[in-house]
Amino acid sequence: MPAVEGQNLMLAMEAMDGLGLTNVVPLPADGHAFVANPTNWVIVAQDRAPGTRISTSDEATVHVAKTDEAESSWCGDGDC
Repeated sequence: MPAVEGQNLMLAMEAMDGLGLTNVVPLPADGHAFVANPTNWVIVAQDRAPGTRISTSDEATVHVAKTDEAESSWCGDGDC
């Protein structure tokens, strides 16, 4: 598993897809219900430690938070 914490979700998912890791589940860690646009999220934690060997069929969860820029552009009162 590559180290992806701190990376933009879309870029990290593209990199992991290139490694054959296609079963990566983004889980909002900031109160949002789901991820609609991966470019608006950053990975704040990952459930598989960097360097851990995983199969391409294994599921991996990344915990994400919406970027400040995306939050302010989509949410008039800042409480989305």
